[in-house]
Amino acid sequence: MGEEGPSRRLAGHLRELAARPAAERPAVVFVSATNWSNPAGDLVRTLAPLRDEGVRFLTAGDAAACLPPAPVDPPPEVGPGTCLPSGPITPTGLPLVADIVTGELSTTPTPLGVDVAVEAPAAADPSDVVEMTATITIDRPALARRVRDERVVPLVSGSFGAELAATAWVDMALRDLAVGVDVVGATPHAEREPQPTRPASSRHGRRSGGRI
Repeated sequence: MGEEGPSRRLAGHLRELAARPAAERPAVVFVSATNWSNPAGDLVRTLAPLRDEGVRFLTAGDAAACLPPAPVDPPPEVGPGTCLPSGPITPTGLPLVADIVTGELSTTPTPLGVDVAVEAPAAADPSDVVEMTATITIDRPALARRVRDERVVPLVSGSFGAELAATAWVDMALRDLAVGVDVVGATPHAEREPQPTRPASSRHGRRSGGRI
């Protein structure tokens, strides 16, 4: 290797960092030294003297132990008309692809199409007990196809190609749903009680104004 070879440039970079005051240099430095441009023999001969100069070479595990914990992201906000998995997603297929997709679906809310049909009087006296019936319908297969086509396929296609993306599939199960129905001009004074629901279900109840 010549004086300006990759191994010598790497050694010079490490010496430059080591010469800085301790407060001005990082505790751990990760450097790229692939065997394509840095033959292993040249790396050993060029970098070994640095140990006598105070440079400590670490394994990947030792280096990772010196780093501060990764910041914890705040939980994603789930607004009206969206949903997030309530538990771990079961990955299927290639692990590399599945890990990317599950991470995306776990942190970014998915739009949720819900059809709500309400049967209620057109008007009522505020002092009356008003009976309303809300029928909530979710097309679970259509929702799974939408998640596949709008969320999964573009992600896989952009990272791994359209041919692999064409083989993607999604299976979903819905467990809990909270739906609010506005009653124009009413003053709510009853708490809504969330209840378990199925992909297509109805909920009935008596409420004195407000939301059900």
